[in-house]
Amino acid sequence: GRSLVADDERLLICSNLEDGFDIYNLETRELTRTLPSKIRVNVALSLAAAGPHAILGSSCGEVMIADVLSGRITQRLHHGPEDIVQAVVHPSSLAIYV
Repeated sequence: GRSLVADDERLLICSNLEDGFDIYNLETRELTRTLPSKIRVNVALSLAAAGPHAILGSSCGEVMIADVLSGRITQRLHHGPEDIVQAVVHPSSLAIYV
């Protein structure tokens, strides 16, 4: 999968190729939570960090915006159910995929 270090440099967010996105605390080196995403096709999913939020692509036609601190999905943007969202961008992100 793909990964990035969040803007605060304390969290690592990884597409885990199984059930969504894993968030690791870089200070404690522990998995803090998994943000679930339905996996329709096993592909590396895109992601971008924007402050305390992450923008997450999917293989099931959704773009999700998640609060990485609470693990709550704050918004879902629906595309076609067969669509694979492999490109997301945020202009202040440390990692940009196009």
